[in-house]
Amino acid sequence: MLISGAPFLFLTQTNRDLDQVKADIASSKHLARYRSTKAAEDLPGLGEWYCIECAKWFEGEHNLVAHRKGKHHKRRLVLLGSRFLVVANSCSSAFES
Repeated sequence: MLISGAPFLFLTQTNRDLDQVKADIASSKHLARYRSTKAAEDLPGLGEWYCIECAKWFEGEHNLVAHRKGKHHKRRLVLLGSRFLVVANSCSSAFES
C-alpha cells in the first residue's frame, strides 16, 4: 500500500566499495583483516566460500562457481577494471580445460 506524502526509505545491501575491493586484491593482509571482523558461524557456509571481487559470501562451492559465471560477477569485474577482467577470464578458462 502506498501512502501519499510519506517519505520513502530505500534500504539496500551495502557492498564494499571498489577501492576496498582493490585493496583486498592487492594485499592479502587487508582481506584477512576484513575477514577477521566476521564470525564464521554467522556467515553463509561458515565463511568458507567468498568472492573477493564482489565481496560476497556463499553457501557452497557450487554456488560460488555459478556466481563467477554469472552476469553480476562479470559486471563487477568490468567496474573494477579491464586488468581484473583479463585475469579472471584466463583463470576460468584454465579450469574449464
